[in-house]
Parts: sequence; structure tokens; C-alpha cells
Amino acid sequence: MFYKSILIVAVIVIVVVVGGFGYFYFGVYGKIANPAPEKEFTVTKGESGKMIGKNLKDLGLIKDRFLFETEVWLRGSEKEFAAGNYKLPEKASIADLVKILTTAAKREQVKITIPEGLSNKEIAKIWEEKKIGMADDFLAKASVKDSREIIPGSTYDFLALKQKGADLEGYLYPDTYYVFKDSQPEDLIKKMLDNFENKTKDILAEIQSSGKDFHDILTLASIIEREVPKTSERPIIAGLFLKRIQIGMALQSDATVNYATGKYKLQPTYDDLQVNSPYNTYKYRGLPPSPIGNPSISSIKAVLNPEQSEYLYFLSKPTGETVFSKTLEEHNENKAKYLNNP
Repeated sequence: MFYKSILIVAVIVIVVVVGGFGYFYFGVYGKIANPAPEKEFTVTKGESGKMIGKNLKDLGLIKDRFLFETEVWLRGSEKEFAAGNYKLPEKASIADLVKILTTAAKREQVKITIPEGLSNKEIAKIWEEKKIGMADDFLAKASVKDSREIIPGSTYDFLALKQKGADLEGYLYPDTYYVFKDSQPEDLIKKMLDNFENKTKDILAEIQSSGKDFHDILTLASIIEREVPKTSERPIIAGLFLKRIQIGMALQSDATVNYATGKYKLQPTYDDLQVNSPYNTYKYRGLPPSPIGNPSISSIKAVLNPEQSEYLYFLSKPTGETVFSKTLEEHNENKAKYLNNP
């Protein structure tokens, strides 16, 4: 009887051990047929394996946090997680997920700085200069009318406020980003849209409560960004442009003409001013159809809080200094003085 009891206990122990091993093995390494679509997942800098496991569980990418943490411990991968945005299969083994999230640390990252006010075309040029990919490929992705075409599963409420048919010009927030050397254009675009959403959250709420048109505000902000470099002068320029619109005067912005011609000159030529484009605000009154670049928060705030003044004209000296005028006569005198002299 005694030996029989020992045998029973031994069998139970073996079953538990084998069962536990099986649960662990198949839970960690088991493959699931018919993999589902991918989900966006973000690892922030300094995030622990325990927190990553929690986030994976909350997102439904794993069923058992303990198994994930155990696999991380067995691999010694706690400090190998790489911060970044990932597209993870909805149904993948825990082992594969750990591998994906840790091997990324060995991929080369590139620092890419996007100055304020640049157009999507100029950003695409930087993308190519950094040897990440071709400018045309980036521009094509940034030219979509619906971001879901390139970033499935991510929606942005602010993009619903842009005019129908407008692309992502104006909505890619200028900042410094880190992307992997083998990144696709949509990887950077998503980072920029996420940043825009985060930086403009309070401003957007203010605009919506006021009943103002967000797309128009962003369009004017993009013009101001290109017209004047000094943050302190932007509210004055905003008030000046809004006054022109109010009295039915053309905006006459050199920045919009440069956008239409692609020349980006301090002073467009006479021929430039004749270009037949809805972005030529010398020829067509009111705002152009969409932003001419991606503005900073300071320019957006300048449009929201314009400074009233007696000025109706301004010009930028070659030194970058802005000269304001009350009348056309005074403005022409300043042009002769600061721009037409050899």
C-alpha cells in the first residue's frame, strides 16, 4: 500500500511537471494558424519588461504576462528592449514577440530633424538626404487624402477638420525624431501625426469651442511661419493678414508664391507673381486651399491671438529683420530702401 501511494504521488508530480512544461512551451513558442492583422504597439524609453508585458496583455497581444516575463528572464533580455513604434502580429508566439522587441535594439537608428515651416516636399528631401529612402516615396505617402491608407488602424480627429481633398501638408509636426534606418515613410509620418495630436490637443479644443475653422487657422499659420522668423512678430503679421482679408485685400504673400513656383526666393520676380495657381495670393484673394508648410505652435497661437496694429504692409530685409508700414507709399519707400539697393 505504501509503495502504491508513492507511485501515485510520483505519477501526479510527473503529470504536473510535464503539463507545466507543456503549458510554458506551447504558451511561449506555440504558433497560431491564420495570423490576424497587425496592431500598433509602442515601447517607450526605459520601459521595463514587466510593463511591456502588461501593455501587451492589455492590448490583447498575449494571454499570460507571467509567461512573457519568464521568457524575458530566461533570455536575459530585460535590458534589450528598444524604444519605438512597432507593428506586431495580433496572433504571434510570446517568443516571437520578445525577439521582435529586442532585436530592434541592434537596428541602426537615424536622427532626423524637421525645421518648423518646411513643406512636405522639403521634408521628403531630408528623408532622402538621410539615406533612409527616396524623396518621391515619402512625398507620395504624405500626399494621401486619408491617413488610414498608409497607417491602418490609426485615426486622428484633427484630420477630419481638413478640407476634403487636402493631403497631410500642415499636419506633420516639425520636431526631432529617431527612426530605424530601414523605416518606411509611414513610420515617420505616424510619429509626426502623433506628435501633432499631442501638441495641439488643448489648442484644438479651444478652436472648436470658438467655432473657428481649424484648417483655415493652420493654413494662415503656415504662411506666417514662412514669412517671419521671429516669434514675437508673428501676432502682428497675423493681425495684418486678417485685416487684409477683412477689407477684401489680397494677402499678397511672397511665401505662397514661392510655394507655387518651388523657388523660395526672398523677393519673387514679376514673372513669379503671374503664375496661375490658387496658391498665388497676389492673383487670388483670400486664403490658399491648404497649408504651404508645417507650422509651429507659436504660429498657430499667433493666428488665434492676433495683435491689432495700424500696419497693413511689411517686408523682410536680407538680414531677416521685418519692416512694417502703414501705407502703400511708405511700403514702396521701404522696398526701395532695403530691397532694391545694390
